[in-house]
Amino acid sequence: MKYYPVLLQTEGKKCVVVGGGCIAERKMNALLQAGACVWVISPRVTARIQALAKRHAIVHIPAAYKKRFLCNACLVISATNDRAVNKEVSRDAGGFGIPVNVVDCAEESSFISPAVVRKGDMLIAVSTCGKAPILAKRMKDDAKDILSKYSSAAGFISRSRAYIKSKGVPLHKSRILLSSLISEYMSKKSPVKFTLAYVKKLVDNQLHLRKR
Repeated sequence: MKYYPVLLQTEGKKCVVVGGGCIAERKMNALLQAGACVWVISPRVTARIQALAKRHAIVHIPAAYKKRFLCNACLVISATNDRAVNKEVSRDAGGFGIPVNVVDCAEESSFISPAVVRKGDMLIAVSTCGKAPILAKRMKDDAKDILSKYSSAAGFISRSRAYIKSKGVPLHKSRILLSSLISEYMSKKSPVKFTLAYVKKLVDNQLHLRKR
């Protein structure tokens, strides 16, 4: 199967996890990191899921799965150990037009979840398209080093991009300028504090050089 990679905006939106075991808990945690309003559907759940429900951090429905629980959801994950239930969730979600992931069956899923490394506003997602999940985990571990290297530059580049945009620099020129600024940042062994004033100075210098 072939997939198109996307980053789905789930903040404040209802996302349903069917199942209450360790895998369901892991999926719930990932959705909470993305700011989702998580509903967990299962008669029995792990201690962590139970604790979060008591704190009203999630919605826990302590009942067997029913189709109506999917209403108004933007995403569904089925993580039960019951094949019949997982298949039913897949069918119901498809009927509602809701993206669904069945953790034990890619064929019944309309999307699969990659292995993710996250730090602040930066993340790296890696996948083998379901062919070798254990390899994806190894790739995820390797990606941690890459993310550590670049995550500190995110704030600097974000401020630079906003300032460049405010100066009305054309898109193709702003890309060249940002590439130059990234090199400037990454070349410093002990980066100075990249305040907004320093960012403006760098950007203005680069703009001046390119006008010459």
